[in-house]
Amino acid sequence: MKSIKQSLKLLLIGFVVFLVACATENVPSQGQIEEEQAMRQAQEAAEAQRIERQQAEELARQEALEAQRQAEEARQAARQRELEDQEARRLAEEARLAAQREAEALRAAQELARQQARVEELRARVAEVNAQTQAMRSANTVLNDALLAAEALSDALDEESEKFSAMDEETAELSVEVDEERLQRLSEELQRLQAEAARLQAQ
Repeated sequence: MKSIKQSLKLLLIGFVVFLVACATENVPSQGQIEEEQAMRQAQEAAEAQRIERQQAEELARQEALEAQRQAEEARQAARQRELEDQEARRLAEEARLAAQREAEALRAAQELARQQARVEELRARVAEVNAQTQAMRSANTVLNDALLAAEALSDALDEESEKFSAMDEETAELSVEVDEERLQRLSEELQRLQAEAARLQAQ
């Protein structure tokens, strides 16, 4: 019985020693605490650097995206200006061609009007010449008629003069009376034709 108690005592002492040893092993030393603090600080610093690096990378990415956006906007603005310049040049060229066509049409119209005026002028001159020619023809006709009338009057005078050759010397009478009415008619016709010829020549 005594031996059993001693054995239990020894076992209890051994267990206590074991617990004390375990407890002693689990208590960190000052060096371990400082090492662990240094490791934590290093980890925290590394994490902070990682976060800072991520933030810097994200900022750089955002700046790059912003630069790309601005560059794209600049390209689009330049393209828009180029399109507007092309449209302005196209409109200016169309306006120039339209003005040129209008000027050519105006010149053509003026030339046509000039030619028409020239034709009308020549037509008037032809009409004037025709009128003068017709007047000359009419005057020539009248002159010919007057010449014929004068010849007829001369023939009539000759015929009437011959009547005086057959006059009875004793009685002084004509065997055939002078046709005074005929002579008067021929004389009046000759005067009319002379007056008409003078009028036509004065035109």
